Amino acid sequence: MLFGAVTLIPLPAVNITYTAVFDQSPGNVTFAFDRNDAFPASSSQPAAIEGNQATILLDPLNQDSKSLNITALANDLAIKSLEVNVAVPHNAINYGVLSIPGKTIENGTDADSSTFSLSADQLTRIRATSQRKSAVKPVLWTVLSLIYLMVLVRMTALKRLSKPYFAVLLFAALCIAVFLANLWASSGPHPTTACSRRPLCSYWSPH
Repeated sequence: MLFGAVTLIPLPAVNITYTAVFDQSPGNVTFAFDRNDAFPASSSQPAAIEGNQATILLDPLNQDSKSLNITALANDLAIKSLEVNVAVPHNAINYGVLSIPGKTIENGTDADSSTFSLSADQLTRIRATSQRKSAVKPVLWTVLSLIYLMVLVRMTALKRLSKPYFAVLLFAALCIAVFLANLWASSGPHPTTACSRRPLCSYWSPH
């Protein structure tokens, strides 16, 4: 039952990347979210460019943003899609969360740049889907599995062990499991984002 609940309930979205896929190499690209008065610099995230793709690791401070403008320094650019993924590169974890078709993304151009804007509804959908597919869930599954295993061992091999000793053993095992799970789900923080102040947050670059 608990495993089913973890599967169904929304959990914090971590290690989320946004990748804008264009019809050609976009040059410099910036993802601009709602202004954050506490950390103004966090609302603008420069993208890493690889071919025709521009990718950012979503700063946790921008997860609740109701606006997103993707600006590229090219005026003849079209966006094919916005891909939302969970990525933990040092563990070779990369799975898709959601894809927003380019034809549903509002666009505009001027003499020097192209801007692509997502609606509040699209961002709400991204946030909800990211929470349903959260990378935190494997951590909880690991902890629940350990608890189940410890209870099973308690009822069999360690049934003669006193309750205080078993409680200490269980607590130590849980601490180790949470620590290892956190290492599994995180890597070095991006030096220019709030990720450096948050657990379970990793730096991602396509290079």
